Amino acid sequence: MQLFPIRLRGDKTIWTILFIFAFISILVVHSSSYQDTMKSGSLFGALFRHVLYLVVGFAATYFTHLISISFVKRLAPVALLFVLLLLAIAFVSALVSGGDDASKSRWIMGFQPSELAKIVMVIYLAKVISEGVQTKEEFFILVLVPTGLFCILILYGHTSATVILGLNTLIMIFVGIKNRKFKLITLLAVLIAGLLYLTFDEYLGRGETAKNRVTSFFSPQEKKDPNAQEVIAEKAIASVGLIGRGPGNSKYRAKLSEANNDYIFTIIIEEYGSIGGIFVIIMYIILFYRTILIINRCNKAFPALMSCGLIMMIIIQTCVHIGVSAGALPVTGQNLPLISSGGTSLVITCVALGMILSVSRRIDEQKKDMKKKAVIETNAKETIYSTNRSASKS
Repeated sequence: MQLFPIRLRGDKTIWTILFIFAFISILVVHSSSYQDTMKSGSLFGALFRHVLYLVVGFAATYFTHLISISFVKRLAPVALLFVLLLLAIAFVSALVSGGDDASKSRWIMGFQPSELAKIVMVIYLAKVISEGVQTKEEFFILVLVPTGLFCILILYGHTSATVILGLNTLIMIFVGIKNRKFKLITLLAVLIAGLLYLTFDEYLGRGETAKNRVTSFFSPQEKKDPNAQEVIAEKAIASVGLIGRGPGNSKYRAKLSEANNDYIFTIIIEEYGSIGGIFVIIMYIILFYRTILIINRCNKAFPALMSCGLIMMIIIQTCVHIGVSAGALPVTGQNLPLISSGGTSLVITCVALGMILSVSRRIDEQKKDMKKKAVIETNAKETIYSTNRSASKS
């Protein structure tokens, strides 16, 4: 009897990166949760909660990587309708409750439907595109309408999540669809959506806030508030060099309201220096590279497109988070995948990796089956040859 019967299948490098990220996450979240610690009075409360989410996330990765890809494909339309319902409930409840905080539409009982929407949209689009979209009507109804509904429902409370979802959808369409007319229609739809957003941004929940952030970012000549989050983040990064202050020695974590979420990369740089930041970035690059290798080994369109969409979802969000922390992008509320303080995003990202690992597992199993078949065929040929040779001698 094995002491640890759990067997991790699929790409071992991706599993290793997942464990590395978990270790980094525990260290940095414990250090950056200063404000939560002060409010709760519990030194390890935030860390315990984060470790609990990590455990749930790892369990989600493990069980997801055992699920058949064909089952995931069949589940896509049902999952799409379910998430649309969740988004609609969150949207309507935020409108009914009133108030000026449009971000309330992000949540349903502590759960963020927009995070689930990202992964469900990837699976759905992979299914539709892999099965073939023949006419403009099909493309409009099966691709543009569901994507538009998702974006509209998420946009009211979370502009950056809408941008990430839309950008990822654009990438999947350009990668998976060969028809140039469909690509031009998509670009036209994006252009029209952008113009409508700029025209009616004041009526779109947090639209005006997003517009002000972008305007402020592109107006560097204006004197910024020294207590602004982006200014503090830039000071934290500029205060260290190659080597940081050391684990737990951040001086700016108390001034960053979302140090354990939206600005956790800033804390990584401050405590572990440029070396720590570069190491984290390299891990994401390796994760991306290993997924590309998996995609290249796929012999069917659906798993390849799904893996492409899932890894791009993670990489785009990573780039946005790091860009905001470094002052290269306007301020937005995106955490660092697999490292920021646990919650819906962490668990959903773990599910995404589980699906990529499921594709890798299936490829490995097919390779083993082909080897076994080759061995059986070789043995059969040798047996026939030996039989014929014995017969000829007799």
